[in-house]
This record gives sequence, C-alpha cells and structure tokens, in this order.
Amino acid sequence: MNKIEIDWLDSCPKCDCSEHVVETVEGAKDYLFSGDKVTCGECEHTGEIDADGETAWVNWDDPPEPANAI
Repeated sequence: MNKIEIDWLDSCPKCDCSEHVVETVEGAKDYLFSGDKVTCGECEHTGEIDADGETAWVNWDDPPEPANAI
C-alpha cells in the first residue's frame, strides 16, 4: 500500500488540519479511490475516502467521546 501526502481534501473535523496521509493501492496524489484510508497529519484522526469518479472526499470516523462526557 502506498502512502501519499494530500493537502486538498476536507479538513479534519477534530483539529481543522487539511494536510493528511492517504493509504492507497491504486491512487495517486491527484486521484483517490473509495475505500482508501486517511489519517490526519496533525492529530492522527482517521477516515475513509469516498469517490464518484470526478470528486473525492473524506468520511471521517466519529471522534471518540471525551472521558468525562455525560
């Protein structure tokens, strides 16, 4: 699996960073595939790429609840 640094995807919902690492088998810096894994370059929050052939975006995992959440 290749790791590619990307700065054009959706910002991370946890820290607002727009620089991410994408793990992909077939993708390139300017073309990603549904199912590629994404990790935020700042806080390591994770998600997965969804793509429709023209556009790609991140479906971010739900951030964990803080330990003191009610």
